Amino acid sequence: MNLLKTFAAASAIAIASFAADASQIQSGGITWDPDYTSFDTDFFAAAKYKQYYVASGNGSLPAGTIFDNTADLAIGDKVQGFGVINELNGQNAGQYCVTCTQLTFSYTDFFVTATTGAGAPLFTGGTAGFYVNDGAALNGSSTYADASNGTLWLDLVSSSAAHDFDNGSVVDTTNTYLDVVGGLVASNFDTNTLDFGADLAFSGSIHGASTSQVGTAHFVGNSIPEPTSLAIFGLGLLGLAGAARRKA
Repeated sequence: MNLLKTFAAASAIAIASFAADASQIQSGGITWDPDYTSFDTDFFAAAKYKQYYVASGNGSLPAGTIFDNTADLAIGDKVQGFGVINELNGQNAGQYCVTCTQLTFSYTDFFVTATTGAGAPLFTGGTAGFYVNDGAALNGSSTYADASNGTLWLDLVSSSAAHDFDNGSVVDTTNTYLDVVGGLVASNFDTNTLDFGADLAFSGSIHGASTSQVGTAHFVGNSIPEPTSLAIFGLGLLGLAGAARRKA
């Protein structure tokens, strides 16, 4: 009976300890609190970013030209952008970065498939990545390469055809869904819980629609603790249960 009481007490302590640890997830050099929001999704990242088109050479602009006017778009041109996470579940970079300077991101290869017709311009493809950046913090003169220069935290691809880019004379907007395919914390975010079975949703806007302007964006998704943490917790309880049976 005493052993059963001990087992019950140990189980309660283990559960309480696990719950305390679970309130703050630390993975890949980044920490965040999944209980920060009361919404259905528990991961919310606010960012500053730049977005622009890169010419393929199929239209009037030379290949590699960076531009922002949809009138210059040609089949094969692509959307590209980059930025920095300035807030993650209520924490700034100095708080969410355990072993880094900033969490940065970049995306590319959303290729133009149509420039006329309903919904034009239309795009296909697309990849994105989050990077644990331990170098100098991004600033107004930083480039796509600067934002992509770090340890790959999350590797992402576009989810089906569910993305929209609208570069106008007043506002440049971006909306897309992303699937996790790799990175240090892939197991934390490969949840398939959003529309289209996606893992993350990205939405942003830039007022002025210029490559020199910085816009605001948000990433939303769900995160889970490392599977190894859950497994160790479960094995610990099984071990206690086994000991109790042997003593009974």
